[in-house]
Amino acid sequence: MIGGQSHRDTLYGPLALAALILCVVVSHLSLLRAPYFWDETYFATAAHDVMISGKLVPASVASESHPPLVYVWLAIWWKLLGFSIPVARLSMLGIASLTLAGIYQVARMLTRGAVPIVTTVLTAVYPVFFVHSTMVQLDMAAAGLTLWGLAAHLRKRPWLAGVIFSLAVLAKETAIVAPMAVLAVEILRAIRSEKYKIGASIQSVRSTGTPLLLAPLALLWWFVLLHRASGSIFGNSQQYVGENVYSALHPLRMALAFVQNIWHVVGYLNFFVLTGLAGIIIITRRRSQGSRAFTEGNGTLLIVAVITAYLLIHSVFGAVVLARYLLPIYPLVVLACVASTASRVKWWPAVAVIVTGAFVAGLFPYTNWVLFRRDDNLAYLDYVSLHQSAADFLADRQKGKVMAVFPVTNELSSSWLGYVEHPLDIIDVDSYQQQDLIRAVRNQPRYIEMFPRRTCKAENPLSQARWLPGNYFRGLPDPQPDEVVRWMNARVIYYARRHCDWVAVLEVSGRATSASLEP
Repeated sequence: MIGGQSHRDTLYGPLALAALILCVVVSHLSLLRAPYFWDETYFATAAHDVMISGKLVPASVASESHPPLVYVWLAIWWKLLGFSIPVARLSMLGIASLTLAGIYQVARMLTRGAVPIVTTVLTAVYPVFFVHSTMVQLDMAAAGLTLWGLAAHLRKRPWLAGVIFSLAVLAKETAIVAPMAVLAVEILRAIRSEKYKIGASIQSVRSTGTPLLLAPLALLWWFVLLHRASGSIFGNSQQYVGENVYSALHPLRMALAFVQNIWHVVGYLNFFVLTGLAGIIIITRRRSQGSRAFTEGNGTLLIVAVITAYLLIHSVFGAVVLARYLLPIYPLVVLACVASTASRVKWWPAVAVIVTGAFVAGLFPYTNWVLFRRDDNLAYLDYVSLHQSAADFLADRQKGKVMAVFPVTNELSSSWLGYVEHPLDIIDVDSYQQQDLIRAVRNQPRYIEMFPRRTCKAENPLSQARWLPGNYFRGLPDPQPDEVVRWMNARVIYYARRHCDWVAVLEVSGRATSASLEP
């Protein structure tokens, strides 16, 4: 076998994996009925469009560059088991299970002993992975298919790898970096092995490299289809293209984004416990004689190439830097740390236990001084609970238009998202800033639902740095309800708070005064 696995490893490894996946499923049962959160309201709506129309390009929301594989997956589950939130979350949990099996397969071919199952356990309990295991997002599918593509490549099955990588690209377009990184490694390996003989190198790469070109062809097919449907290869959302492509191409922004991405795979949400302990052990301990951290010769180079490629692509493009974008490489970083530690100290299982405890603790960082996003840990449940209560409050009031920003506009206008039984009359505004609220007064709002869009984030020293490009790190501070009360001639009629999150409902008593129009 590639990884030199013993008969005992071959027998008990899959059983341990099956038990782990069963535990993961059970641990997520309480999350299956949680309403759709934030960006999920877009992705779930797009999948709903696919289910209703049978077309791959969504119609009721602005089409973006994202391919439709996850939408099709959800539509199939909804058709089979019924259209509901638990069915959607179960379908995503299936993808997460596939991802765990994928990292186990990769680790099993590159390492030996208990390293594969420990790597899989640590991946499963890491907060970002755990929470996104049930969320209707695209990154988990890209992660699972990328890992299975790597596994097929390591098994010397190039055409299967090409097909799986193509599916990964059709789950999310940025997954194209993985097969291209693998192709680069194969070219480098061929050049080195053939001692710079160009003809022999080309012949060596052809058998393994040609199937990898299926992935860019699949992405090209999607962009052609999207162009025919929307008139643009990136969809009909010009704001999406501007923010994620054109505005992102600023050298300083890209450099800062790269630093933030490095933080996400080195220290975010207690990840520093794993990387820190592994780093200390690597520096202070030599590899044990006869130990093989990676039993496959090109394993280390492949992992480094894929990790680097993902860090670079998400530093160059994207309006925001999110940890979930790096889900395809988190398992690989865990694998590298666990394998390196296991090859140096016999007591490495104790390190794994410590890291497991740290990751579980990272699920509950309900403080206002730790930098994290709601949907990277269980803080999103606070948001869901608060917004459900606010929606119930508004539904019980007499009729009137509600002014709100995304994603509240989606929550209150679509009953199947889990917040309201009947859609409310919504006025969509871009932000809670004074100019946007005053501009919307002509639509005669009766209520305003407010919440902190940047809650659960620590005060960043860079937040006041006006020299940074665009709104990177800086953005605009969230107005407080008492400020909006003055601007809009309103009063707070509902307020609730949970940990570092809150929601408020304001009733507008009349039109904004002339004084409030002044900056």
